[in-house]
Amino acid sequence: MNTEFQENLFIKINLNQSDQLLLGLIYRSPSNRSQEYTKQLNLLTTEACNKGYSHILIMGDYNYPEINWDSWNSPGDSTESNEYRFLENLQENFLFQHVTRPTRWRGTNTPHTLDLILTNEENMVSNLEYQSPLGKK
Repeated sequence: MNTEFQENLFIKINLNQSDQLLLGLIYRSPSNRSQEYTKQLNLLTTEACNKGYSHILIMGDYNYPEINWDSWNSPGDSTESNEYRFLENLQENFLFQHVTRPTRWRGTNTPHTLDLILTNEENMVSNLEYQSPLGKK
């Protein structure tokens, strides 16, 4: 990938003569809240979607605890928030988010869905198995 977002790994998998899977892994640091960092992440996602692969699967630790994935809403609905811009980018690239349960919680803290599985096909991922999240105490 040509974008500046550093924490990523992408591989191409040939499935048959004409189908190819682009498989990606991303880590978004929760300590970097700059709009430039979010812009780089969004550019990476857009670049991956524009490469022409028939199948796209991107997964990783995105660290957006404020996003409500049931309603695809960001906190306060501010169009300037990083969360809003991230959600908008996913929708512009026609990506589906498949993780429907929290992936992290500690003690009595509110559970959050931080780890995501994004695809360009609604039915590409099914029957996810949820185990005890990391950090559960």
